[in-house]
Amino acid sequence: MPADWLCVDYGTSNTVAVLRHADGRQQPLLFDGSPLLSSAVFATADGRVLTGRDAERHARSEPGRFEPNPKRRIDDADVLLGDRPYPVAELIATTLRRVGAEARRALDAPVGGLTLTHPASWGGPRRSVLADAAARAGLPAPHLVAEPVAAAAFFTAVLDHRIGTGRSILVYDLGAGTFDASVVQQTPDSFRTLAYRGLDGIGGIDLDAVVVRHVGGILGPSTRRPGIGSPAPRTPRTGGSPRCCGRTRSTPARRCRGSRARPCTCRGSTATC
Repeated sequence: MPADWLCVDYGTSNTVAVLRHADGRQQPLLFDGSPLLSSAVFATADGRVLTGRDAERHARSEPGRFEPNPKRRIDDADVLLGDRPYPVAELIATTLRRVGAEARRALDAPVGGLTLTHPASWGGPRRSVLADAAARAGLPAPHLVAEPVAAAAFFTAVLDHRIGTGRSILVYDLGAGTFDASVVQQTPDSFRTLAYRGLDGIGGIDLDAVVVRHVGGILGPSTRRPGIGSPAPRTPRTGGSPRCCGRTRSTPARRCRGSRARPCTCRGSTATC
């Protein structure tokens, strides 16, 4: 890899990024002291879009201007925040812009290249939204890598497991939005996804809601607070095609809600993203 490369895993709930330097060193980026950057966004009254902890703090006072999971809106042309529609690519770009700014601060120079992971089921239209978001964020044209392929590369190159050309592994991921499983086969120079299945409604967000409802049922209604025990609300859609059920997350070491890092791959190499 001839230049410093930025690897980004844009997730349903959180985004993680790592710089892979030309000399092979890997540098996880930190946001407010954490490797996890919330993917949530908030639109202010003057038209600015905030992300991360700033978005979550502002959401307490004006929840109608808040979108907790822009990745789940990938099929929408626009998302209504407050009284104004925003292109979903711009909401994603807000998070990528924050990542890019932190990468430039760490490097004291622009990044030399960009890798973005995406769900295995995402076709051209969805991947083009990611590319558009990267361009809006002022980042290089992204090298797009399917999440199970990135996971398999991490499994072999970083964790040093041997598979063998032609053999396959099962990659599963309980992400914030879905539960996904993929069969990934090693080729002479990379990996390819042979099969994939994702289940909506079994992500971490949904399981959290089930646990809260169960506890609330045991303790009684007087102990439950309004809004607790339901999946995170979604802001109204103002356009775009109907939502598709093909959202995936496929990294086995994916750690969306903990303090551990997640893997992504950097154009033939791997980095802990």
